[in-house]
Amino acid sequence: MIIITFKELMLMTFIMKSKWYDKIAPYYDKLTHKKNYENDVALIKQIIKEYELNVKKILDIGCGTGTHAKILTEEGFIVTGIDKSRKIIEQAVKKVPKSRFIAKDMLKINLNEEFDLVICMYGTIHYLNSKRKIRKAFKKFRKHLRKGGAVIIELGLIKDNFNPDKTDMSSFDSGEVEGSMIREYEDRGNEVLFSYNVNIKDHDKIIRAVDTRKAPLLSFGAWKELLKEAGFKLIMENNKKKSILIGLK
Repeated sequence: MIIITFKELMLMTFIMKSKWYDKIAPYYDKLTHKKNYENDVALIKQIIKEYELNVKKILDIGCGTGTHAKILTEEGFIVTGIDKSRKIIEQAVKKVPKSRFIAKDMLKINLNEEFDLVICMYGTIHYLNSKRKIRKAFKKFRKHLRKGGAVIIELGLIKDNFNPDKTDMSSFDSGEVEGSMIREYEDRGNEVLFSYNVNIKDHDKIIRAVDTRKAPLLSFGAWKELLKEAGFKLIMENNKKKSILIGLK
C-alpha cells in the first residue's frame, strides 16, 4: 500500500485524459501483471484451428506494450500492432523489435494493407464512446482484412451480465518503485462510466493518474448486430471463459 505525505501530494502530477497512457507507459506491464497473455494466445490459436482459418499476418488493435505480439511472433505469426499512445508504442518496440508498431487511433488507421486476422483484446473496443464510433471501427477492421479473413473482438462490458459493484485492483512493489491501479464501473442505464485510478511512487516522484471514460452498455445481441452491420458473417458468439465475437469477411 502506498502512503502519500502532504508534501508528496503537492508534487503529484495530474494527468489529462488524452495523456493517461503516455504517463503510465513505463509502469504498464507491472500494473497489468495479472493478465494472462499466454491464455489469450492459446485461445486465438484454438479459434484459428477450429475454424480452419489461414492466418499468417495479424493486426493487433490496442496492442498495448506488445505482449500479445511478442508471444504471437514467437509462434511464427507476423504481427502489426496499433495503439493510440505513442509512449506505449515505444515500450512495445523495445519489447518486440521484430514486430511493427504504429501509434494511431483505431478510427484513423489506413494502412493500405490486408491482414488474415484482426484482434482487438481486453475490451479495447469499449474505449469508443458511441455506437457510431463502434460501427466506424468495425468497418475499419473489415477494410484491413483480406477476403476470408477474420476478426476476434473481446468484450468486457456487456449489459446481460454487467456488475456495477465490481471493482478490480492490481498492484506491484519492486522496492523503490511501487504502484496500484483501481478500476471502477458505474451503470448509467444505456451507458457505463468506468474509471482507472493509478498511483505510482517511483523513488521521489509521485504520479497520480485518473482516467474516466464512458461507453455504450450494450447487450450481446446488440454487439452481434453491429458486427453484422459492418459486413461480417458471425461465426462465433461466445466462449466459456471470455465474451468473444468472431466475424468472417
